[in-house]
Amino acid sequence: MPHLRSHIGNPGNRDNDQWWVAGVFYVNRNDPRLLVEKRSGLGTTFNFAHPIAWWLTAGLFVLLGVVQLFFFLAFHNFINLALLCLFLALCLLLFIGYLRVRASRQP
Repeated sequence: MPHLRSHIGNPGNRDNDQWWVAGVFYVNRNDPRLLVEKRSGLGTTFNFAHPIAWWLTAGLFVLLGVVQLFFFLAFHNFINLALLCLFLALCLLLFIGYLRVRASRQP
């Protein structure tokens, strides 16, 4: 069992449940990598303890919100307004999550 115990506190072990929020979001302040492999399946995900990950995600949401705003102004379609509101709500949740992670970094 000593082999298993050595991985419990290891910050480089991405399979440790301690570093995954809701099993989906990887948050590890001791891991300097911006992108890490997903726990299952193919691809990578952000290390949300890294500030750049928050800026990239926020930039994506803002870009999608601007596109939805353009479509709403061009076509006056209700679905575009609903999607715009959804992206604004996601931006708000993203900002709250960023503040929570930032506050946990404070000593």
